[in-house]
Amino acid sequence: MNLLYKNSLSLDNVSLTAARWADMRRTERVQTSQAGRLGYSGVVPGIIYCQVLDVSELGARVEISEILDPMPEFFSIEFGEVFCHAQRRWTSGLVIGLEFIFDAAEPAPPAKAKRFVELPH
Repeated sequence: MNLLYKNSLSLDNVSLTAARWADMRRTERVQTSQAGRLGYSGVVPGIIYCQVLDVSELGARVEISEILDPMPEFFSIEFGEVFCHAQRRWTSGLVIGLEFIFDAAEPAPPAKAKRFVELPH
């Protein structure tokens, strides 16, 4: 099993090991190495290319080539056949954890998420 975090990290003053953090995930992540693009708005809107490191039914971990300052909270992500909106959940250097955003009127993930991301079996 490849872990998202190799070191401990602190979340609300509670130290979580990599294994414990991985156990808290709601869906399985699949490693990938796909080129993608992140669109963002703000004072200076733009598009930045990224490498999608892993993906699940609910989100993705991506690496960008340069720090965005300020780091946007919301993105549009495009890779392969996938295009959807996402919210930044965490940042570690050039790596960003994104959670896909789904319309509240639609069924809750993962049923909706499967339409966006087909995971290999």
